Amino acid sequence: MSIKTARTSAFIFVACLFTGNSSYADDVFYELNIESGSFENTLKTLAIETNASLLYPYDQVKTVKVQGLKGNYTLNEALEILLQGTGFIGGLTERGVITISQTINKHPSVLEEKMNIKNTKKKLTVGASAAIIASALASPTQAQIADIDKNTPVATSQPASQIAVMGDLSGRVVLSGSDVGLQGAMVSIDALGIHGFTDLKGNYDLRNIPGGAHVLKVTYLGIPDSLLDVNVTTGQDNDYSFVLSREIDEIVATGTRASQASSLSKQRAAENIATIVSSDVSGRFPDNTVAESLRRVAGISFARTERGGEGKFISIRGLDAGLNNVKINGINSAIASGNNDRRVPFDVFSTDGIGEVVINKTLLPEHEGEGIGGSVELNSRTPFQSRDGRLSISLEGRPNELRGKTGYRAGGSYTKHFGKDKEFGLTLSGSYRKRFIRSYQFDVLGAVIPLQLDPALGVSRSPQRALEDFAALYGDNVTAADILGGDNLTVEDLRSNVFDNDRENIGGNFGLEWAPTDNTNFLLQGSYGKATERNLRSTVSFQQSDRYEDEDDQGNDLAALQYYGRSPEIAFLAEVEDEITENYNLTFIGNTDFSNGTHIRYGGGWTKATQADPNGIEINFRIDDLQDSDPYGLGGPLVPNYLIAGSDTGAGGIDNRYIAFDLDTGAPNNVPQPILTDLGWQALLQTGNIEFEEVDINDNRETDTRKSIFIDITHEINNFGVLKAVKWGAKFETSDRDTRRFSLHNDDGVGSDGTYGGNDSFFLSDTDLVAGTYSHSDIGTPIARLTEQLRFDRDAILAFGSNSINSITPLVNDGTLDFEDLFELSSKEDTYAAYIQGDFETGNWQVIGGARYEHVAIATADQFLQTSAEAQALGVAATIRPSDTTLTYDVILPRIQINYRTENDMVFRGGFYTATARPSASNIGRFSFGIGVDDQGTPVDTSDDTIDVFANLPNDNLKPAYSYNFDLGIEKYSKNVGVISANVFFKHISNFLLAGSQPVNGQANLDSVTGLENLDLSRIDDLSVYQTANGESAEIYGVELNLVRQFDHLPGMWSGLGIFANTTLQKSTASAELRPGFVRTTRFFNAPEYIGTVALTYEKYGLDTTLSYSFQGNKLEDIEGYLNTDEYKQSFSTLDLSAKYRVPYGGKDSRYTVSLRVSDITNGGGRAGAYETIGTGKKYLDDVEYSGREWRLGVSARW
Repeated sequence: MSIKTARTSAFIFVACLFTGNSSYADDVFYELNIESGSFENTLKTLAIETNASLLYPYDQVKTVKVQGLKGNYTLNEALEILLQGTGFIGGLTERGVITISQTINKHPSVLEEKMNIKNTKKKLTVGASAAIIASALASPTQAQIADIDKNTPVATSQPASQIAVMGDLSGRVVLSGSDVGLQGAMVSIDALGIHGFTDLKGNYDLRNIPGGAHVLKVTYLGIPDSLLDVNVTTGQDNDYSFVLSREIDEIVATGTRASQASSLSKQRAAENIATIVSSDVSGRFPDNTVAESLRRVAGISFARTERGGEGKFISIRGLDAGLNNVKINGINSAIASGNNDRRVPFDVFSTDGIGEVVINKTLLPEHEGEGIGGSVELNSRTPFQSRDGRLSISLEGRPNELRGKTGYRAGGSYTKHFGKDKEFGLTLSGSYRKRFIRSYQFDVLGAVIPLQLDPALGVSRSPQRALEDFAALYGDNVTAADILGGDNLTVEDLRSNVFDNDRENIGGNFGLEWAPTDNTNFLLQGSYGKATERNLRSTVSFQQSDRYEDEDDQGNDLAALQYYGRSPEIAFLAEVEDEITENYNLTFIGNTDFSNGTHIRYGGGWTKATQADPNGIEINFRIDDLQDSDPYGLGGPLVPNYLIAGSDTGAGGIDNRYIAFDLDTGAPNNVPQPILTDLGWQALLQTGNIEFEEVDINDNRETDTRKSIFIDITHEINNFGVLKAVKWGAKFETSDRDTRRFSLHNDDGVGSDGTYGGNDSFFLSDTDLVAGTYSHSDIGTPIARLTEQLRFDRDAILAFGSNSINSITPLVNDGTLDFEDLFELSSKEDTYAAYIQGDFETGNWQVIGGARYEHVAIATADQFLQTSAEAQALGVAATIRPSDTTLTYDVILPRIQINYRTENDMVFRGGFYTATARPSASNIGRFSFGIGVDDQGTPVDTSDDTIDVFANLPNDNLKPAYSYNFDLGIEKYSKNVGVISANVFFKHISNFLLAGSQPVNGQANLDSVTGLENLDLSRIDDLSVYQTANGESAEIYGVELNLVRQFDHLPGMWSGLGIFANTTLQKSTASAELRPGFVRTTRFFNAPEYIGTVALTYEKYGLDTTLSYSFQGNKLEDIEGYLNTDEYKQSFSTLDLSAKYRVPYGGKDSRYTVSLRVSDITNGGGRAGAYETIGTGKKYLDDVEYSGREWRLGVSARW
């Protein structure tokens, strides 16, 4: 049902829900404490303190000021005193209704109240009683309240075709004392089967109501229904407004049932299948980011980031984050994720400024064309959604167990309404957060491979290429177990990383709203978010040659190809890699209502996202050539005797030692165990034997700026059958993105302080880079012999990198930053969109259908500047520039939604929609180029050196993905703030984009690249050329189950119990042609087969506690050309606690709270926070990270 701004009401009726007598005696005295001020507020206070109801002329009393009243008085005495000098008269009916009118009415009507007022107290946010205020316009001077007992007959409605006997009903449902409109309240006339829902401002509009008497009902979850007899005057708009007590106010982050009531009421009123989460998104659960909080919602999973495991991206119904549409305050968010893709990072958004999050799981024509997974709307709180003068502050301490340091957080918000008629509103909010995180990660580099290969098969001696050869020999579903010696596996390299991460978040929001008339309002909103990560990585790596060998170092022939390192080494990395992400958002939205039933919404926005990695400094050291490290003898076992042809005794001596890995020890998360001698393990801490290798410094930057304008027009249609409204609109959006990746320096010619040109033959002990050691005992020592490792110093690394940069003469300068190598990708994307949809209603049925059209043009240009001596020796130019690409897409997206609502708060829903996902600039125009030379010399010696060339090329043949989506659902809402729902869904996606790049014909594709015309392919041993490609099709289907229940019917303390539970079960398949003639069928990317949350809540006696258990199944992360090396993120679960206590201090407008929150309670450090494997099982590790738990202790206050 469409919405219209309410007009001024003439009378307000207050029905107090306090326990009171059904009749009033004049000898009853009341202890009154009424402050001086507006006549309206004193009357309301009098009614509340005496358990009376109230009827008064709103327009006349709102500007009158009166004195206060304190002491013991009867109700009539209090009235007489308050009315003195006001020009008003009043009285009290025998049923306890206070009636007020102007003295100009010499014979005021005696109004008799016959409403049923329940003698119960409704416990809400803080256990206080609630009042319901209803405003009824009958005439400028009087209102009538008829008997609304169930036995009272209601006037018979007349035929809709008789226009002359029809009238309209409109008004607001707002909050007492603050004029905050309630969205999602149902306003209905049950006898006629007519209903509508309030909009964002709390306005409702019921059209074509037969003239005469009707019973108007307002339903809002969490409070009793409000009933009012109304008299509809034909040919007019009749205004009846309901004002709910402020006890249901403040949809604040306290995890209260009031907040749950707000969410569920809006969700019940939604025209599509959606989940709405009010700002308890940061309070009900102990989560650090919006993404982590949203994983508690049915159908939502999230991906943890490296270096601390925070949630950054979300997946809706098993689809990658790049397939979601994300809006901030009504406009598409700019994107800077670090990969130039379409994934919006959620860790940059401040939860303090978010009023609600709307997750649209089915889309209407008015929604964006993108959104195969769904659409996420992050909406800031507007000024008129909070009461005037609202002020809140919060403080929090955050000790991290593994790091041993305490972070902190501070936030606050303020709202002010001002102007002659309070027509202006301003809201401000801000927050600051600092976290100290330590995480341990074990990372396998390369593939899981067999130790031996049969040389007769003629496979490549490169482990990765050998598996590809085996896929061709044995079939594409080959696993390592199919290969000779496949039961004797190893890994190529293994790293142990320790990350110290200092994370800082700054967020701010403002909203300025102006309502110059009842029919027009303007809203200007802005937000800013900044996430800064200061990362220190300390790494020890166990590395080997990437070749199978047919002879040992002594020239002995091997009976089989043996994975045998010629130059195994232990490497050390001291790295600083900082990341700064910013998001700016500015939107303007105007709304205008016209008397003919037309509503226009218009506006525009500007949003910008940036990500920069300003300090990317890697300093590499190593213990080189373990065979030559005598007398240390650091390496592992000898080459097995039987691998040496004709040998019975084997080849003794240290030259045949290499680093082996034991994969079958049963270590935590199956972390491979390096095999070293005792001296080898001791050498890991002996800095005098660790030699400098090289320094590599990089600077990466990404920017996206978007501008948009839009208009939406809704026209209500009277007397045209079932068609109730038509809505159409148009939008233009332009996006400019730029990505730059600089290689500032990569050279081994620096001294021990980083200065270029110094003595580059030095050891770690000659520097001040080492700050101490890390102990692995806190995480259970996953590598049994690696009990501690070197810890590097962040400031010393920064100084080393600065000395290096300042002492070299850069070969190229772009005017902003010195660099040696540069990759740059720029793109422009313009979107033109239009839609039309109709709203058809009959009885309890509602059908919304229509279509959306979008025209998109994407243009990309990129270049690669390099100064590599190896590249120049092969004929590569200094500037490499692929052809510019320009793609246009035109799509038509039909969509339909069907809703059926019963009178007992049950909603049946069905939806069909189509959606698209466009390739990003990085998919279309991404280019990269690299050369690897083994045993390199100067110049490159093609007779002895092994030369590998890698290139990733643009692809201007990419198609947008297109999906067909079907949904069915049933929702049953309960008055005590609860819901039980079930949804089934099915998605068919064609032309989805594959994760990663796929191999293509190298020679043919390189010919089109400017700067590679003279590349001498005859001198290259291994040429690998890749492109982003479309997959064929994917299907996802599943079921969502959701339950919210409050047990307030239980006696005593047990009435505070509640439960919150949901689960999503889903299956997926995806097919892709990975190379000509080879089609792989797998699960879809990032689609766990199950996710869910079960939470036990308790809210009573000032306590607000949630104990939750969340779980998520494993999901496919990356697909390869053979099953053995597909990468999976393994399942995980967390047990979390959030407990708050409201201190019994302050009045009804004040709230003081202390809180305790802890995520992953059972994780003392030895439980993996992120765990990725090769294959679906857990035998072969890809990487695992341990982050421990963090406690949060806080206080907050609100006035």
